[in-house]
Amino acid sequence: MRYLFVAVTVAGIAAPMVADANSGDLPPMWFELGATAMHYTPDKIDTNASMYHVETAPADHGLAAVGGRLRALVAVDDHWYFGMESDLAHFDGPTLAGTWIERGATMTTPITTAGSIEQLKPVIGVRAPRGRYWVAGELSPGLQIAQYETTNVPNSVEPWTQAWYVLEAHAVGSVWIAPRLSLTLETSIDLAHVDRMQAALMVGGHFDQR
Repeated sequence: MRYLFVAVTVAGIAAPMVADANSGDLPPMWFELGATAMHYTPDKIDTNASMYHVETAPADHGLAAVGGRLRALVAVDDHWYFGMESDLAHFDGPTLAGTWIERGATMTTPITTAGSIEQLKPVIGVRAPRGRYWVAGELSPGLQIAQYETTNVPNSVEPWTQAWYVLEAHAVGSVWIAPRLSLTLETSIDLAHVDRMQAALMVGGHFDQR
């Protein structure tokens, strides 16, 4: 709800400011801001962190991350458009096994983690307007980065990261809620990792008036 409140506030303030920006020489442009939730399965973790050797088997369940999304889009014509989107989301988990050597014996302790996922991706889409509504399909390749931090071991443990390429297919539905404001629901699946899915609810501020 916090992200949606910020989205509505920013879009409501910015839309009148850009009302005069749409001349006949500029293509339709808009931005979207809102909340996003994603599901992903982390890769195997095997690293050294401070005095610990931290590892886990490949997770047998996914993690949920919640955060915000910002998109900037430009229309080529009435159907095709392109742009960029950026996400930042927080997650809790997974729990890892930390081992270390103490007085000749191997010791083990559970280590809990938390972290964030960041991604920046280009977007290309095609939409079908239907009066106040439109539906669209999008393709979005890019890089996704997860950064992990331990939550129950000394602060000297440095964060570590995982990164992977994504190729997302998006299904989008939008509705005009004001002359220069829209509400958009987007769902997506990563075609390169089909266990990784995402949804977003966003408010859009448009340079062109409906």
